[in-house]
Amino acid sequence: MTRLTLRLAVGLLAALVVLSASPALGAQSEGVDGAVDLDAMVELYNANLGDAPGIAKGELAGKTVELRVGSGSTVATSSTGTVYHFTTNDEGEITDYGDAAGDSPNVRVLTSEAAMDRILASEDPAAAFDAAYENGDITVSGVTLTDSIRIELVKFGVWLGKLFGVL
Repeated sequence: MTRLTLRLAVGLLAALVVLSASPALGAQSEGVDGAVDLDAMVELYNANLGDAPGIAKGELAGKTVELRVGSGSTVATSSTGTVYHFTTNDEGEITDYGDAAGDSPNVRVLTSEAAMDRILASEDPAAAFDAAYENGDITVSGVTLTDSIRIELVKFGVWLGKLFGVL
């Protein structure tokens, strides 16, 4: 789980993606029509927040993440795709969310339905997320200059950790 949650620091949204990919949430987060149950996803995320390392909680604390999911294998752009938002309090707990753009997001995560499906169906969600991220099927960026710098520094830290075998 540590490697998985460290990837969250890179993705910031990945916390939501990865926790939604856990077997427990995989079964709980889909409604009868196959749609994602955001209430169940957020409930499980908040219940497991204590298991995330400080860096992941710190990067998520007090932030609004905008998730855009493109149709099929098409990765969404900053203005296309189905949009969701997740806002956290100072402890990193999700306090507001929905299936629309949030107010003043700090982080934008772009992906595709196909990438999400691969992560959700994988026996190793951490590896599936890592592969999707490395292949460009998931991109993470800051919305403002300050957020962009912060996110790029986290990405660089993870890259260094991988280079030296820490991650």
